Amino acid sequence: MSSQMRIKIVEEMNDEYLSDLINGGNTVYVKPGIYAMSTRKIEALIKIAKLQKYYQCNPVRFISDFFGIELIDAQAWIVQRSWNCPNVLVVATRGLGKSTIIDLIIMSKGMLFNNFWSYIASGSGGQAEQTFTTLERLANDNIDEMVGSTGYIFKNEVEVKNAAGDGFSHSSNGFTYSLYNGSMTQTLNSNIDAKRGRIF
Repeated sequence: MSSQMRIKIVEEMNDEYLSDLINGGNTVYVKPGIYAMSTRKIEALIKIAKLQKYYQCNPVRFISDFFGIELIDAQAWIVQRSWNCPNVLVVATRGLGKSTIIDLIIMSKGMLFNNFWSYIASGSGGQAEQTFTTLERLANDNIDEMVGSTGYIFKNEVEVKNAAGDGFSHSSNGFTYSLYNGSMTQTLNSNIDAKRGRIF
């Protein structure tokens, strides 16, 4: 086991432990269980956590490494600048790939952050559904211009709820999918103002 990391068994997280995690502490907090985790298992989880933290800070690299998509400079700049901003306005010409960038951000955040919920809203339900369809095509590697893309990595994380489907639902209430880590995306159709404040 790496000498840098310490393991502490705790019943539940509190402010002190969270503060330690946020400030880069070297303690791994583990819930008590019936079976003790092996050192090898803990080391593997620590490696995964470090990898996740690295990609959470480097979304453009995540898109390149996991989806096999090389963004042009303007697209990479939009992804990087909008990653942590609560409100983003992108003014761009036709052909820049605004919907594709939005979809890549949604896919990346969905995989990198547990329980990340995103809603695609547009002036009309058709526009929201079109953005969702682009995301679905990225996941299925159905965009001819993106040679060598590996969207199947994302698709393998999509929760398939019935044997007949592929995890992407096209309900009249809104297109949706969910990931195994609790993340989900849904389109908001029809009148967006009427759905303001609604809990799904």
